[in-house]
Amino acid sequence: YATPGRILLLESKLFVKVLGRGDSFNMALLFNDQLVFGQKIKGEKRPKFFKDDPVANLALGTTWLASSLNSKKSSLRESGEQMFNIHLCTPNGLYVLESKSEELRRLWEEVLTNAIRGYLDANKIQGTIEHRKGLEYKYNDGTLYKGDFLNGLPHGKGRCQSLKCDYDGDWVEGMFNGTGTISWATGSVYNGDWKEGLHNGKGFFKDCNGSFYNGDWVMGKKHGRGSFKWPNGDTYEGDWKHNFMEGQGTWQSADQTISYSGEWKHN
Repeated sequence: YATPGRILLLESKLFVKVLGRGDSFNMALLFNDQLVFGQKIKGEKRPKFFKDDPVANLALGTTWLASSLNSKKSSLRESGEQMFNIHLCTPNGLYVLESKSEELRRLWEEVLTNAIRGYLDANKIQGTIEHRKGLEYKYNDGTLYKGDFLNGLPHGKGRCQSLKCDYDGDWVEGMFNGTGTISWATGSVYNGDWKEGLHNGKGFFKDCNGSFYNGDWVMGKKHGRGSFKWPNGDTYEGDWKHNFMEGQGTWQSADQTISYSGEWKHN
């Protein structure tokens, strides 16, 4: 792990759990740019570290102390042994660092907080220690995110690119929220308002089959007023309810020889 400019700040035994995964470690090294976890195996002189495993190597720029969880500073193991905890947030998940003493827990919390602040300052990362702006992060599945984070979750402005889709716009606590544009690998595109990861408000959707809808959305469904055009050129403009044409509206054939204007029900 020796690189130019890297400084070892703290090293000790810590029990580390990655919540929702089977990974666990019992050693930790804190550098001025990275937090590294390893395994001390009984009978071996040196602990084993996993340099190529992103789960065991956390960049300080995308590591957060979970202040809301750290109010609970201790827990009991099944054996009845009391452990003193620090919770960390990263874009890939939540970590729990356990020590056998409150003194060691306080030391890690203080040194880790200062290390993160120092890293953000040295790399001129804008925002606060909780809400950081203009970061770039590659998830374990290869998804790339560039933008703002709040406590480990996309929050603010950001772009997310994966094999399935590309979204550029507003985020709130890890979900599309505000305005943004998403394009899918299939060729479909949506541009407009979002709420909790769903189309909500005003938006334009173009399907990969050539049809498009422009109008009101409520929690992912066409609902309100909107216009629709089929691949064959037929059009409808009027009321929608839960993805169906319902209420007052006008349908017209592509050649404009046939039309209907009036009441619609569940079409």
